[in-house]
This record gives sequence, C-alpha cells and structure tokens, in this order.
Amino acid sequence: MMNDEHFPFHIGNLISKELAGEITEAEQAELQSWIAERTANAELFDRVKTILEEPENHPFGEFDPEEGWQDLMKRSRQRSKLRTIIVRVAVAASLLGAVVWLATLQNGNKLPQQVIANKKRGIVLTGPQGEEVVINNNADTTFRIGNGHVNVQPGLLSFGDNTKDAAIEQFTLRVPVENRYQLRLPDGSQLWLNAGSTVRFPNRFAANERRISIQGEAYLEVAQESAHPFVVETAGMNVTVLGTAFNIRVYEDVNTKKVSLLSGSVKVSTDAKQVMLKPGQEVVSAGNTLQVAVADMEATLAWKDGLFIFRSESLPSIMEDIAHWYGVNVLYQGQLPADNRLSVKTERNIPLNQLLSMLSATGSASFKVEGDKVIVLPYNGKISQ
Repeated sequence: MMNDEHFPFHIGNLISKELAGEITEAEQAELQSWIAERTANAELFDRVKTILEEPENHPFGEFDPEEGWQDLMKRSRQRSKLRTIIVRVAVAASLLGAVVWLATLQNGNKLPQQVIANKKRGIVLTGPQGEEVVINNNADTTFRIGNGHVNVQPGLLSFGDNTKDAAIEQFTLRVPVENRYQLRLPDGSQLWLNAGSTVRFPNRFAANERRISIQGEAYLEVAQESAHPFVVETAGMNVTVLGTAFNIRVYEDVNTKKVSLLSGSVKVSTDAKQVMLKPGQEVVSAGNTLQVAVADMEATLAWKDGLFIFRSESLPSIMEDIAHWYGVNVLYQGQLPADNRLSVKTERNIPLNQLLSMLSATGSASFKVEGDKVIVLPYNGKISQ
C-alpha cells in the first residue's frame, strides 16, 4: 500500500495524466475509484480540470513546485485529510499550471477587489530650495533645477556632471509605491530605487569622496574611482565602496538593515563594528550588530526585475515587502504559526488582492483588506473575510 504521505501527490499526478491524455487503464481505474469515494474528491477533480483546460483564466504567477511542496507538506500535516489532499494536489497539478489556485477554489471564495486609498504615485525630484518636479516616467526631456542639469528618458533620470566651480547642492529623488526608477549619478554610477524609497545626492561630488544617503531599498552599480571612495549613508550604518554592485535595504520602519554584494567589495560599518563583504555575501544589521551570511542574489534583486521571489520566507518578512511595494499598513490579529515558511514567485504588477489570495491559499493565514490596511489573521478555512 502506498505511504499516506505520498498518496495525495500520487493522485495529483494521476489527474495531470488524465487531463494530458497519458493515463493508463490501471491508473484510470484508480483515479475513478478515488473520484467516486467522496463528493469532495469529485468536486476537486472538476475544479482542476476547469483550471487546466482554461489556462488563460489562471490568475497567479509561478509557484516553485519543489520548494512549495516541502513547505506545504509541513503545514498540511496539521490539517484535515481533505485539506491535505487539496493542497498537495494543487502542488502536483502546478506541473501543468494550476498552482495554488486549487486551494483557493476549494471554499468558493475569492478576495474582493479592494480600493486602496489614493496615493501620490508621481516620482518626485526635489531641489536645494525645496522646489519639486514631478517626473513623468515616459518623458524624454531635459531641464535645470538649481545647479543641476537633468536629462529624463523613459524610466531613467540622469544627473549631468557640472563644472567644478558650481556650488554643491543637494537633491532628493523619491519613488512612490508600486514603482521602480533608475538614476544615473554625476559620476556615471547607476542606481535603481525600489518602491517607497528615497535617495539624496549632490549635483556634483566633492573632490575627496562621493557621498549619498538612502532610505528604503536600492541597487547600485558604482563607477570605479579608486581615489574617490563612494559612501552610502543610512540611519545607523554606512557602506563604503570603490567600484562594485550591491543591494541595500534600509527602510525606516524595519529594525533590520541588509546589504547584499553582487560583485567587488564593500565595507559596512556601524558605530561599534565593521565588516568587509565578498561577492555572494550579505550582512544584516540590527542595532550595532552585524551578521554575515550567504546571499540569495536572485531573490534579493527580484524587485529590480519586476518580480516577487520568496524562498522559504517567513510570513512577516513577506508582509514587509508587500507593505513597501503596495504602500499599505500591515496589522496582525491572533496567534500565527511561528514556523511558517513560504516559497512563491510572481510578477510584482499583480493586484494586491491577487497576491494575498496566493498566500491565503497555502493555509498560512487569512487576510482582510480595509482601505490601506491589511489585517493578517490565523487561517480560518477562508481566503478572506
């Protein structure tokens, strides 16, 4: 007899074979026996069939079946046999594109379309006197602001290097929620800002160093100038580089800060400690402590490529990313499992309610959206309230 731990996944494979026309007579008999065993099995089969026969209606992004299987197996042991079957069949059927939606459909509910409070979505450049210019993401133009010469192209703002005699002035670029934007600094360094992030920089760099400050998240490719170190200031932590590519995550509302190094080398320092990073490493700062670990650069830089990639991430960590991208406040009610780990990959441009449906379908939590608030609740068998 097949181990009960693997039987639901086996049923998922039989469903996939049935719908692909590759099932044997023996397998067909086994599947039909399972379908006839209980009404819930027949309903699940019909839902899987509908999804796979109409893939254009499948609303979610990619779900890694190998990683997701391990996460869902752990959680599924804590629920009923029927719930276990539904979740595991969802992972098996993801081989043909059904993914997590099966669990969503089991209770017939979807998150309602919620209207998030209106937010200022413009990308704003602020000059030295507080003057503001709202940048059209699709514009192609040039203009001056203070002593800065600005060139705007679709998705990119370039700050031209001014004459050495020009007074140094400070400028601020702010990127709103659900946006990313690229900035070329006066020295040619490239910087990408994630949603809800701000960078402060000069119209030209000083003779001895290049210094900017960042709040939020950014990826930088720093032009190499060995005689002019490049310093990124944040609240409580500085990053010093010569020529390198790295990601920095320093949102003000998050206690931990993170620097992940793609190439080159960086020195990360607090008042109490400093460390040097090698490519493929990251450092996490909490207060004055610095902890070095191996970085998952694909997941770290997913935002730059317009993706969410979570690999065995805790729900609070995922909700932090959601809060910054969609510009919502996340509140928790009730006790959530402490060991929940999720693996999901999807486009960032999907609606908030759709992403929450994906997370809820794993049985990790339920969600309620009220204006610009997302309330996280213990999973109650429903996708939302």
